[in-house]
Amino acid sequence: MYILLMNLLNSQAIIDNGDFSDFFVKNGLMASMASVSVGLVSGEFIKSFVSDIVFPTIVFLLGLTNLKMLQIPLTTNTKFNFIKFFQSLVTLVIVILTTYYFIRYFSRIVIQNQKDEKEQKEQ
Repeated sequence: MYILLMNLLNSQAIIDNGDFSDFFVKNGLMASMASVSVGLVSGEFIKSFVSDIVFPTIVFLLGLTNLKMLQIPLTTNTKFNFIKFFQSLVTLVIVILTTYYFIRYFSRIVIQNQKDEKEQKEQ
């Protein structure tokens, strides 16, 4: 896919001298696009995980049989929906925690690699 994209970007019919492909690669747009894609997919996964597994488990453990009591009607067309709010809150907490631990883990790997390279240069 990457090779096809680079060939397309380097073709003279679209861009002269491959300036755009250089801009695309040197400024990290490919990495950014991959990060956004992974973020969107993991966000959808976490939403599904919370709404289909976590929340029903919590409801079962609390012994709630009537979830309508968590929805407070304001008017005939509007209501406070605490179920969706709670699901969104749990999703947010999971995203924040996974992002924190993901960054923490990979930053430790990068720091360790930098230390190893520095030690190798000193020897």
